[in-house]
Amino acid sequence: MKRENMENALTGVKDMYIQEAAQTGEGKKHTRLRKKWIVIPMAAAMMAGMMLTVNAIAPVDLGFYLKAVYGDSYAMLDEMTAMPDNVAYRSSGEEITLELKGIMGDSQTVVAFVDVTVAADVSLPEHYILDMKLEPTGLPWEKGLSSYGSAWGDLDRRANPDGSTTFSCKMTIRSRDGVLASKYAVKCSGIRVWEENAETETMLLEGEWNLAFGLNYKDLTQVIAADTSGELMSCSQMLLPEEITEADLVSVPAQVYEVRMSPLSLGVYWMVDTEHKNLAMENSPLGCTVTLRDGTVITQEQSILYDAVHGLIKLEQDGIWRPAGEEEKTAVSITGRNEGGRAEGHEAPYYGHCILTFDAELPVDEVESVTIGGLVVPLG
Repeated sequence: MKRENMENALTGVKDMYIQEAAQTGEGKKHTRLRKKWIVIPMAAAMMAGMMLTVNAIAPVDLGFYLKAVYGDSYAMLDEMTAMPDNVAYRSSGEEITLELKGIMGDSQTVVAFVDVTVAADVSLPEHYILDMKLEPTGLPWEKGLSSYGSAWGDLDRRANPDGSTTFSCKMTIRSRDGVLASKYAVKCSGIRVWEENAETETMLLEGEWNLAFGLNYKDLTQVIAADTSGELMSCSQMLLPEEITEADLVSVPAQVYEVRMSPLSLGVYWMVDTEHKNLAMENSPLGCTVTLRDGTVITQEQSILYDAVHGLIKLEQDGIWRPAGEEEKTAVSITGRNEGGRAEGHEAPYYGHCILTFDAELPVDEVESVTIGGLVVPLG
C-alpha cells in the first residue's frame, strides 16, 4: 500500500481528530440513535435510495473558509467554488447537525466545507474524536474511484448562544481516476471518547449523520502531456522519514507521461515497464517539489521525506537523512500528498501517480517544472 495515509498527518489545516472541547461534561454514555431521513427537496428520490442530481452551478461565498485554509491567496480558488442545489440529508437524531456550506474542486480533487453542530445536551468530555469522512457514493457503476485518499481538518470551533458547539471543517478527497463523474457523501458516525494512555475508546454517541451532493464547480485543470524518462529515486513505503538511509534508496526507471495542474492541485502520472513493475510496487518516489520560473521551490511542509532529493536534506555521518538547516518558508507549501499505482494484469505495466495540494493558491502560469524522485519534468 502506498503512502495515502500520510496526507492526514501532513495537511496544512489543523488536521487532528482530537479536539479540545468548549465545554466539559461529567460522565460518559454510549448512545445509539434511530435513523431518519430529511431530504431537501426530493424526499421520494432519497427514500428510494437514489442520490440527488445537481443540475446548476451556483455561486457561493466561502471567503471565511478559504481564508482560514489559504490565507489571502485564493482569488482563482474562489472561481472554483459552488453550492449544489439538491443536497440530501440523513440523520439519526438532532444531537448532530451537518450543514454543507459549499464545495470546490478540479478534475482530481474534491473539497467540501461543512459545519458540524453538536447539540447542547451532548456533554462533551475533555478529549473526543468526531468520526468524519468524505467518500464517493451513488449507483454501483458510479463508484469507479479505485484509488483515492481523504482527509479532514477542523478550521474553527465556536460556542453558540443555545449552548451547542459548531465545528467548521474542510474535507478533501483526491483520485487519479478523475472525480467529476461521481457523487459524494459526508458521513459522521458519532463521537468517541479518547483518553490519553487509555487502551480503549468509549462511544459517547453513535448514529448516522450524512449529507449527499453532486459536483457542479468550475474545473480549471490544465492537462499537460509530458514525455520525460529517467530514474525515480525511491524507498520502501514501510519506512518512516527518519528511518531512511542511503542504503534504502533504489532507482526505478519510469516515464512521466502526464501532469494535471490547477490552482488547487498538481498531479504527476508515470508508467513503469513490466520488467521493473515489482520494484515500483514495493517503493515510493522520494520527494516531490514544484519549481516556479523565478526559481522559487515549493516543498513539503514539516516533512523531511519530500525534500530529501532537492538538496534541503543532507546525509549525516550516522547515515540518517536529516534537515540541512532552517529554510525560508515559501509563499506556497505542499500540505497534502496522495500517491499510489496499479497494473491491469500480470504482464501489464505499472501506472503510478502523485497528487499534491497546497496551503495557498498554486500560481499555475508561473510553474516551470515539477520534480519527483529526483526526476525533473519541465512544464514551461
